[in-house]
Amino acid sequence: MQFAILPDNEEQRLKNLLSYEILDTPEEKDFNDLATLAVHISGCPFALISFTDKDRQWFKAKKNITEKESGRNISFCSHAMLKNEVMVVNDMHKDERFFDNPLVTGDLAVSFYAGVPIISEAGFAVGTVCVIDTKAKHIFSVQQQHALEIIAGQVSKLLELRLKNKLIIDRSKLLIEAEKQFAQLTLTNYDKEKSHIANELQENFAQTLAAIKLYIEFAEESKEMSGHFLKKSKGHITELIREVRDLTKTLVPTTMDNDNYIDIIQDMAIQFGKDNNINIQFFYTKNFGSFDTNTGLTIFRIIENQIQIALNSGAKNITIKIKKTKTLSVVFTDDCVTDSLEFREKDILFNNTITRIGILKGKLQIGKDTAGKNFIALTIPISAGK
Repeated sequence: MQFAILPDNEEQRLKNLLSYEILDTPEEKDFNDLATLAVHISGCPFALISFTDKDRQWFKAKKNITEKESGRNISFCSHAMLKNEVMVVNDMHKDERFFDNPLVTGDLAVSFYAGVPIISEAGFAVGTVCVIDTKAKHIFSVQQQHALEIIAGQVSKLLELRLKNKLIIDRSKLLIEAEKQFAQLTLTNYDKEKSHIANELQENFAQTLAAIKLYIEFAEESKEMSGHFLKKSKGHITELIREVRDLTKTLVPTTMDNDNYIDIIQDMAIQFGKDNNINIQFFYTKNFGSFDTNTGLTIFRIIENQIQIALNSGAKNITIKIKKTKTLSVVFTDDCVTDSLEFREKDILFNNTITRIGILKGKLQIGKDTAGKNFIALTIPISAGK
C-alpha cells in the first residue's frame, strides 16, 4: 500500500479548510442531495463528500455508508486530491497503490473508486467528491467524470456561501451590539442631562421665586399697597414653586446623590397607583441599604416604565418586589390580560427597559407565574447596588 504524499501547500491548505468551519458540523440537505446525485449519475452504491483534515478524512455527506470518518493514511481521497482532475481506479485489486489497502481487503471490499478534488475559491484542495463500488468497473464515461466535477464545483460554492453567510451574521452581531451600546450611552447621557436640568430648575428657578416671595412679604407690610393683591400674588408664587419642584421630579426623582432611592421608588410607585386608580404593592427586604445614584436612577426608570406599560395594558393590580441577596432582583407582577411578551415587545417603553437592563449588565426573564399573572424578573450583579 502506498501512502499519499502531503501537498506542498499543506499548511496553507489546512488553514483554508479550517476557515470554513465545516468540520464536525451536522448533516445538511444541500450536501446530502449532492451525494445522492453522485450515486445516481455514477451507478455506484456509495458516495461521499469529504474534507481532509490533518490526520483524518471527515464525511460531510455520505450515501449508504455508516462511518463518519476514516484515517487519512488509508484514504483513497488523499491520492485523488493531489490532482486537479478526476481519479478513476477501475479495479483496486490491480492497482499497486491500493491492492492491500484495508478498505479493499476488509469488510467494505472496495473494488472501484472515482474521486475529484473540491477546490476552494482560494485554490486549495480541501476535500473530495467520490463514488465507490464493491464491483470493478471497466467503464466510467467522460460524461460521468464531468458530472462529478460539476458536483465538486457545487460543493465549493456551498462552502463559499457558508463563509459569506457567517461573515454577514458576525457583522450583524457587531452592528447589533454597537446599537445596544449606543442606546445605553444615549440613555445614560439623557439621564445625566435631565439631572443637570433638574438641578438648574431647583437651584435657579426656585431660589429666584423664593426671593420674589420674600420681597412681596416685605411689601405686604407697606400700607401703600393692597394687602389683598399681595396675598393673592404670594399664593400664586407659592404654587409656582411647588409646580417647579414637581417638574424637577418628572425629570429626575432626586437632585441629591445621597438620597435613598428605595424610598423614592416606593413613593413614586404608590403615588402612581393613587393617581391612576391602580392597586400597587411594594416590598423590599429589611436592612436593604441603598443604591448608588446611577443604579438607583436606572431601577427607578425601569419600574416607572413597567407600571406605565401595565397601565396601558389595562392592569388593575401590580406587585413590585426588590430583594438583595447574592444578586439584586426586581420582580414586577401585574394582572393585565394581554399576552405579556407579545404586547411588551411592541412597546417602546419596554425596549427602553431592555436597554436600561443592559446598562446594569442584568438578565431579564418574562413569563407567567403560577397564578397566571404576567411577571418580569430582573437580576443584576450585586456590585450594582451598595
